[in-house]
Amino acid sequence: MGIVNGVSGPLFDFIYKSISEATGFKVSEVWRTHTDENKRMTSARIFDHEGKPYNFSFGEHLFEQDVITRADEIRNFFVSEVKKHVKPQLNPQVICVDFDGTCVTHEFPKIGKDIGAAPVLKALVEQGHKLVLFTMRSDVVNPESEDNDIHLASGDYLTQAVQWFKQNEIELYGIQTNPTQSSWTSSPKAYGQLYIDDAALGIPLRNSAVILTRPFVDWKQTEALLREKGYLPFVPNQNL
Repeated sequence: MGIVNGVSGPLFDFIYKSISEATGFKVSEVWRTHTDENKRMTSARIFDHEGKPYNFSFGEHLFEQDVITRADEIRNFFVSEVKKHVKPQLNPQVICVDFDGTCVTHEFPKIGKDIGAAPVLKALVEQGHKLVLFTMRSDVVNPESEDNDIHLASGDYLTQAVQWFKQNEIELYGIQTNPTQSSWTSSPKAYGQLYIDDAALGIPLRNSAVILTRPFVDWKQTEALLREKGYLPFVPNQNL
């Protein structure tokens, strides 16, 4: 491996401050390496939100005087490398989630089949996000409509959806509404920072030759989007 020297003092402080202020990630250590092939590097290590380490190496030895003469160059290198390879995680958000076609397949008034929503929703809650069930389901008695597509039968349809969350041990922050919004709005729309709904433009959908219903949310692709956008911890494509 060659010679490895730990770095402290002004150079460490500068790299630490540059990365933490720009990205929120904390530098655990900085060191200089002189390999057997006579290659010199100055490296910094950070840990992501899952505790995974990432090393970023500047292609030469850096010293305290470089903090004065090459500050922008050093800062730009380390900050751009961290932003390129490690995605930040968002602060906890309120996420409104539809039910039929989103959590399960479209089989109303029955509860549809599993489509992989539960583990992703549980992961969101574990990350501190708050889920609001926001669905057209309700507990109704003697519903009436001239629309032939409407299911005109009494039932505890909303209660059944809530029970699905309980059975899957997924905590709900609200049902049909954000519990904090009544003090500042009378709107029937549940307030949230993100909405996951099979009817939303751009949501990944899939069909199934076995499940012959309307398209439903593709949770594999949706999970990847949630990680990409920072709602879930980012899983890097490469080890640095």
